[in-house]
Amino acid sequence: MAAMYFLESIYLSIYYLFIKPDPYISVGCYVDSTVDRAMPSFISNYNGVTNSEAVRLCYVDTVLRGWNVFGVQNGSSCWSGSKAGQTYNKHGRTSSCSAGTLANSVYVINGISKFLAQDNDFPAF
Repeated sequence: MAAMYFLESIYLSIYYLFIKPDPYISVGCYVDSTVDRAMPSFISNYNGVTNSEAVRLCYVDTVLRGWNVFGVQNGSSCWSGSKAGQTYNKHGRTSSCSAGTLANSVYVINGISKFLAQDNDFPAF
């Protein structure tokens, strides 16, 4: 049993030091509509934080729901859904995700980071 934990610790050390990918990947800016949402589930509004912090918070909330794609609108509103990966682009791409536009900065969650974020069996090291 101790050997297994030792090997997992080595693996995780190598992973976090040399391989660790970004937990999410930006895929661009996409138009949204108040009548027909590209991502139908409103998760939260992170007022008072920076845009990068809103993206991180939205990532965590999306992972906790078991979903793979999320969008941040106006730098603070988090949107997603169980089928967001199939619907985020239904209104097309746009060049502007600046504040005040009805568009989502869309991110896809990297598979390995989703796995690690949900796994609590690894020992602390």
